[in-house]
Amino acid sequence: MVTAESFLHAVLFARMAKSTTLFLQDGWIARRVTVGTTAELAGSSAWRLSALREPTGATGAQGPQGSRFNCATQGETSDNMTVTTAQEVGTLTHGASFTATGVSSGEHWYKATWLAPGTAFAPTIYLSSGPPYYVLDVYSDAAGTPLPRCVATAPLNAEPAVGQTIWHGSPSGTTTGACLSPGSTTYVRVRPLAGNRSCFNYTVVFQNF
Repeated sequence: MVTAESFLHAVLFARMAKSTTLFLQDGWIARRVTVGTTAELAGSSAWRLSALREPTGATGAQGPQGSRFNCATQGETSDNMTVTTAQEVGTLTHGASFTATGVSSGEHWYKATWLAPGTAFAPTIYLSSGPPYYVLDVYSDAAGTPLPRCVATAPLNAEPAVGQTIWHGSPSGTTTGACLSPGSTTYVRVRPLAGNRSCFNYTVVFQNF
């Protein structure tokens, strides 16, 4: 530790040597600075004592990447975790349905095509189990363009179908007022909230009725 006596001795030595910087013991440094701007104080100086920091060293090599949490022991796979590897639901004409059950710590994608034999057209996707631990997002293409919520009331009908538990493609159940055309394909992402650290399951239902 810098003592008052050692500091005064260092200052006297610095004045004789006309030095403005003192390197003291225990990593301390003192610099002479000008104080005051009036005529009486002009040219006066004081010593500012501060800790001397060592220069920053080179950045070390990046450590190994930690493993991502997953629910593999509960049955999670990485087969359908991107839109390009979406699980095929197939083509659902009016009256058809498809149900899938899974568990995910990241996301699971599905791809479904909707048909209408006449005017009856009611694409519907919902989580029959999983909430509040899961939500679903519905897109019109693989580029991630969200479809609207497509409910009967404004302004909710124009909101993107993201973070939902149920989605209807036609409020009327017919091609009239539908938010997609027969023959369209939807891309659906089921994703957990808060990482699903407890590995809860979900069930998602696709139906056209």
